[in-house]
Amino acid sequence: MFRIALWLFGHGNAAGRGRLAPMPKMRAIWAGAAPASRLGARFALFSAQAAAFREVRMSVLIHSSLDHHADFYDAGLGPVLLEGFAADLAWRAAELGPRRILELAAGTGVLTRALRARLPGAALTVTDIDAAMLARARASMGDGADFELADCAALPFADAAFDLAVCQFGVALFPRKTDAFQEVARVVRPGGTYLFNCWGPIAANPYARIAGDAIATLIGHPPESWTTPHAYADPRRISLDLRAAGWCRIDAAEVAVTARVADPEGFARGLVLGSPVSAEIRAAAVDPAEAVAAVARALTAAFGPPPFAMPLAATVHICHTP
Repeated sequence: MFRIALWLFGHGNAAGRGRLAPMPKMRAIWAGAAPASRLGARFALFSAQAAAFREVRMSVLIHSSLDHHADFYDAGLGPVLLEGFAADLAWRAAELGPRRILELAAGTGVLTRALRARLPGAALTVTDIDAAMLARARASMGDGADFELADCAALPFADAAFDLAVCQFGVALFPRKTDAFQEVARVVRPGGTYLFNCWGPIAANPYARIAGDAIATLIGHPPESWTTPHAYADPRRISLDLRAAGWCRIDAAEVAVTARVADPEGFARGLVLGSPVSAEIRAAAVDPAEAVAAVARALTAAFGPPPFAMPLAATVHICHTP
């Protein structure tokens, strides 16, 4: 995984020669600096490289760690965290009456199944960058959709191929969000729609803070991957990014769901073994089973004995191509 991230930054090529090679914009920072400002330019270059490296590293961590955990993700997280919001997105999609739908970052198909139930006559194309997750989605759908392994920033579809693009909680994980927004705009027809949701901040999703604190106690530091799904929660920032990518008539609405947890250990297995945090737990030489037990105890202490209810918050975004 670390080699992959370095390769993305030119590691080992003629320019890099075994180091992080500056990308074109970074070279411009250095080349344009006067001798007296070279120190400041060097710092700016380093800061830009470091920020970009962290973003790519987190994306690689997310996708590589999910390869072996699709079942834990689907069984543990789907019923608790995803199904309620999938029902909301599918309802909104059905109100638009699309004939050709593209689902992005579909994961194990929780939203896919909700879309098919709401729009049985629509042509549904389902994509994800992770082969194991997509295979799990395909297994749950049979012949009910077309499945394609695809990167949201480089979609293998013709221009204006779809009426609607839809994505559940994937946008926050995209390493190049503006590129992905532009690419989705390319494959959606003029006047078409992009419908997606993003998690609200951790403060509005208390389970995330509680579970994250339990894991941090075990591994000795806050898990790096834990806050990523909640880091793209500002509707104003998202609106600006969409507008920069060419989208218009942009709107957002808060969505609240009350999740029911009948099996805290099953939910904790999904959080620990079905997410990127499992790699961080193993890297800290902590038994994942110990982490599962700690998370289950912390959730039960906070919300009461099962079955318990817990609040979830997200924002749904809708925008259109010109």
